[in-house]
Amino acid sequence: MIEREVKILEIDEGKLRKKLEEIGAKFVEKKKFTTIFFDFPDGSIRKKGDIFRIRKFKGKIELTYKKRKGVKSVKEVEEFTIESVNFKEAVKILESLGLQEIMRIKKQREIYKINKDTVIVIDKIKGVPPYVEIEGNSREIKKLMKELGLENKKIVKWDTFELLEYYRD
Repeated sequence: MIEREVKILEIDEGKLRKKLEEIGAKFVEKKKFTTIFFDFPDGSIRKKGDIFRIRKFKGKIELTYKKRKGVKSVKEVEEFTIESVNFKEAVKILESLGLQEIMRIKKQREIYKINKDTVIVIDKIKGVPPYVEIEGNSREIKKLMKELGLENKKIVKWDTFELLEYYRD
């Protein structure tokens, strides 16, 4: 699956929730999860701009590889995801293949749907001001940024590593 998204930094959560309600976005859920990112000792996954992670939430475990396709007006990645039932065993398999943990984060997320292909999430990570991700096709993303009054905010096409690096400095 090809994922297209942008992140809009340092949002006002209250104003954004109000705007989401005004445009008819459907609240889906709030969730908390832990994500562990993996790479080979030589950093070959990150050097390509790709991401390999395992995510755990509500008893569900997902392994995801995101292969960067390009950065145009939105970030574009090819995403491959499988589910596992045993977090510890999945981590052991990855480590047995020579992968090592390079970062672990906890995230809180609110999910809203505009339509079957367009999702808006409000994310919170410790040490990072709240931000929003809009996923969908490029045209829909641009339209939503305008409708939500976000088109003049700090818009980035970063992955999680780039985001955390920005706020760490």
